[in-house]
Order: sequence, then structure tokens, then C-alpha cells
Amino acid sequence: MTNVIYSYFKSDIGQKRLQDVGLIVLMVGFSSLALVLIFDILGFLICIIIVPIVFLVMFLFIRWDASIYCSFCRKTVHQLFKSHICEIDTKNMDSRLITLISKKVKPHYKDIQQLINDLSNLQIFNNDGEKEIFRANMVSLKMLEMIKDYKYIMIAMGSIIEFLLAKYCKLNNISPESYTDPLGNTVPASRKNFVNYIQSAIINNLFGQEKSWHMVQNSLRDFRNYVHINKEIKEEKIDEGWYKSINFGFKRILSNFR
Repeated sequence: MTNVIYSYFKSDIGQKRLQDVGLIVLMVGFSSLALVLIFDILGFLICIIIVPIVFLVMFLFIRWDASIYCSFCRKTVHQLFKSHICEIDTKNMDSRLITLISKKVKPHYKDIQQLINDLSNLQIFNNDGEKEIFRANMVSLKMLEMIKDYKYIMIAMGSIIEFLLAKYCKLNNISPESYTDPLGNTVPASRKNFVNYIQSAIINNLFGQEKSWHMVQNSLRDFRNYVHINKEIKEEKIDEGWYKSINFGFKRILSNFR
């Protein structure tokens, strides 16, 4: 605290206030001495009462005069505590940021756990390790949605659907189908890629949502390519509108695993 006070009185405002404080201290000192000489013990008692009051008023005046607005805390704080607000707190920025994100994501934990329970009933997971990996991916998706990182939201959505679709097809003996893209390139069924399983979902009208699977086939499966910056530069920018349209299909597909 001594260093903070010292830093304050080195500032322009503090220098001016130091002059005022010095003048007031001299006035209070001489007045106190006069009271003691004139009224003896009574004067001394009066000084004991007056001096703290004077310094309290001084502190309140300095607080009002030197208050600043801290954009980090979004409130007005006394310059005396500027070091605490803007310097000391930033030393713990990482841990506080993690705490803040955890608090924001925490309301979704219950829903994520319920999804995991539903998927367990469908025998999607082979072991607890797969559950924890899936949970981590769902939490990451929520974090990405918080910061509106649409590029990586799409990639996360695609990986989640790919995992669930491949698992579901294997459990229900649905074979992957060959896929021919608009450029005429064929991905044989033997590759068992994401596109092969999407083709199976379309052919079998899985969950009665052929349109949603077409949306995944035409858009979401391609988002993994956006990991490569060249793809992102050459193709259309991923914006909020694109995210919202894909998110609708993602949620519809995900609801069928519940």
C-alpha cells in the first residue's frame, strides 16, 4: 500500500494534492498548538477529535478529485487503487479468464451430461474415455459459441456429427456409401470417410431428415478444409448468417440422438 500511495503522490494530480495536504497539515498543526496553549487539557482533547476529522475530509476530497474510470472494471475507482485495479489484477488475468469462461459454460454442463447419458443408452460409447473426450468437445463448442469464432464452431460441429454418425451407422449395420462430389471426384465406400457416412444417411433418410443431411453434405463436411488458411482466403468468409443456417441443421440432427 505504501508503494501505491507513493506512486499516487508522484502523479500530477498527486503533486498538486500534496501541496494542499502540506498546507492543511500546517494549518491544523498551528491550530492544534494554539488550542493546547489556550485550553490546556481541553484543547488537547479537541485536537484528538478535530485532527482525524480533518484528515478524513481530506481523504474524501482526494477520492472525489482523483477518481478515474477504469475501462477494465467498468466502474469509477479512486486513483489510489489504480495499481490494484489495472496492474495487480492483470497478473492473474489467465486464471480469472479461465474462471470467467467456466462460469459462462457451467449452465450448459447439465445439458451436456444429459446428452452423454442419452448417447450411452444408445451404446454410442465404448468406454468412459470416449465419454470424456466427447464431453470436452462439447464444452469446447460452447466456448467457441461464446466468443463467436464461427470458423472453428463449424469445424467442431462437423467433428461431432462425424463421430455420432459413424458410430450410429456401425451399431445399426448401415454401410457407408460411395460419394461423387460436384467435380466428379468419387470417394469409394471402402474409404469410410465422413462423406461416405453422410451419403448413407441421405440414402437411408436417417431420422427422416434428408434435408438436414444434404445441408451437412453440401456445407458442414467442407468446413474442416478451412483449417487450411488458403481455403479460408479463397472461399467465402464464414459469417454469423452462415453459422445460424448450419446451426439449425446441427441441432436437428443432434436431437435425434437424445
